Amino acid sequence: MSVKKIAKTVLGPVRRIWKDLEPSFKAWLKYALSRWVLPKLGYEPFTIRNLGEKAWPRVTMLTAAQDFSAGIERIDWKTAQRSAEDDDGSELLARYAASSTPVVLEGYGKRSELCSWDLETLKAKYGDEEVLVKVGDYVREFGQPHKMPMPLGRFVDYLQGKESFPAEQAIAPGASPYLSNETFPALAERLPQPDFFELQEGEQGTGQDVTTFWLGSMGSGTPLHCHHFCDTVVFQLIGSRSFTLVPPHQAMQIGYVPHNINIGTALLDPYAEDREQFPGWDRIDCLEVQLDPGDLLLLPGFWFHAICLTEPSMSASRFLISRMPASVGSGPLEPWLQGEFHRGW
Repeated sequence: MSVKKIAKTVLGPVRRIWKDLEPSFKAWLKYALSRWVLPKLGYEPFTIRNLGEKAWPRVTMLTAAQDFSAGIERIDWKTAQRSAEDDDGSELLARYAASSTPVVLEGYGKRSELCSWDLETLKAKYGDEEVLVKVGDYVREFGQPHKMPMPLGRFVDYLQGKESFPAEQAIAPGASPYLSNETFPALAERLPQPDFFELQEGEQGTGQDVTTFWLGSMGSGTPLHCHHFCDTVVFQLIGSRSFTLVPPHQAMQIGYVPHNINIGTALLDPYAEDREQFPGWDRIDCLEVQLDPGDLLLLPGFWFHAICLTEPSMSASRFLISRMPASVGSGPLEPWLQGEFHRGW
């Protein structure tokens, strides 16, 4: 019998068993393997070893020393103190990113007409565009969601209660259909593009210079996770949304699991208090950040964030290699990236 057949015979039943496990139990197993089992066996995957030895200690030194008791800083863009050359706020954003400090620039995006749109305007202009909508229990199936193609106009009607979702597609509790990570080049061109996103000296193109859009209604959202080496800027466009942020130095308190080289997840659900699994709940900084149309949120690399929408809402995100020197150990990027870097999950 060939090696390939032997592997198929052995791994086949294992894959079937894994597929049938509860998603929450899968997450716990991944956490246990990465945190306790693999290191004791002398096997520490590249991601776990380098994140543990290089990135996290440096990042946590930055955030553990900061006082977030008053929440995340908010700056009125009209009155922001910035240099004469910093017309688009790039220096301001870079300064906060370097210290691993989130910040909200209120009204930053109001220069864009998108911030004055409503869902009907979006439907009138782009209703015929086909989009992929996340369906099923995509919160617990993080990273492997099921997606359904449909016209954007039809999805907008669903969000406004004018149309029901297809009967054959069950809607999981706490996971209403959600359009996420959708690229709309025509829409992206209408957003402010600060020089903050330009590649720095010595960097190479990485496919990160992209804008993606997120559209959902009550019950849509994303579980707690972080982008290891990405700074993220969120433009709020239609409606409001609230982010829950947890600083990097509390990673172990929330059950951090390295999902891959780019993404880390967490066992904690900030919207479902569980003091049995997380006895130190009161010591976890779950920082709420409200975004209204025109607001911009800078989310430095390694910050955990979750979203649970309470109303129809649309935002746009842009990602780039982190401007936080500590995130790459104050050294070159290449040892971390292992080839082309992709943000995906």
